[in-house]
Amino acid sequence: MNRDRSNYHSLQAQVTLRPTHGLNFQATYTWSRSLGDRGTGTDALDPSLDYGISDQHRLHTLTTYGTYNLPLGGPNGYLFRNSSGWVKRMAEGWQLSWVSSMSAGLPMSITSLATMQAGSGIDLVDPSLFNSKDGHVTWANGARAGYYYGSKYAFVNDPQCDPANGSVAAAYSQPSFPSPVAVNLPSLCGQGLRALALADDTSQIVFQHATPGVKGNLDPNTSTGPGRWSMDMAISKDITIKEGKSINFRMDINNIFNHATPSGADAMSGGSPGSYDQRTYRISNPTSDINSFSSPFGYIAYKAGHRVFSAKLRFTF
Repeated sequence: MNRDRSNYHSLQAQVTLRPTHGLNFQATYTWSRSLGDRGTGTDALDPSLDYGISDQHRLHTLTTYGTYNLPLGGPNGYLFRNSSGWVKRMAEGWQLSWVSSMSAGLPMSITSLATMQAGSGIDLVDPSLFNSKDGHVTWANGARAGYYYGSKYAFVNDPQCDPANGSVAAAYSQPSFPSPVAVNLPSLCGQGLRALALADDTSQIVFQHATPGVKGNLDPNTSTGPGRWSMDMAISKDITIKEGKSINFRMDINNIFNHATPSGADAMSGGSPGSYDQRTYRISNPTSDINSFSSPFGYIAYKAGHRVFSAKLRFTF
């Protein structure tokens, strides 16, 4: 029996400007929500535990496309209106075009070591200390790497592994959280478990591992990684030599603003964004593992994408 299911809702809107004074423009906006079975296998008897925000979810997406005939020559031109001959041919017929895209970030899960509850081993200890929507990308001047949460959070030992530590006693004052591990286990527990706390007050625990066998209170994909945007532009010109013969010139500029797309380490591409060419690359979210020993929480390892110029000349006969 196949118990997988998915659900998609969206609001889609489109605005189109038909050619007006040489300008043609179209914008499409989508506001959506994608839900489905994430296939983590939390509990075979209760598949609803794995139903939630899917990896394909994008809350907002905006794309635009447009062309503009530059008014340089001809009867509507500003600079070479009364020109003739080769000057007129060179001034007329220039067209500027662009394609832009903006989208919300990828769904992001706060992760940890595997537990008895697959994909759900995280407890958000104090919801007031973490806002899933307040992340923003910061880069040091000239740095390749960046951060999504700045220096707001820091890794500490999981308080469950140190029941004698009075500074974390408040973490267990709430009845919804279980008591620490047995007194004979902290030495084993402390060898590989970490928690996340506020950097300026490490006694304020934000995330910790759920107690073994207990489902954590934070579902996967409840956070969102950095958003993405880019714009490509092109300029083209047709020059008629004589009847049946013409030359077409076109220059494309991919990522014209040279905007860097944040990317974490992508295991599929050997720990890099996996850039194939000037337009195609894989990206991933910042470090979101509270048990990471190699990268700070919210660490962005790479800048993906770069500005690329390409020119084409075609003779038609």
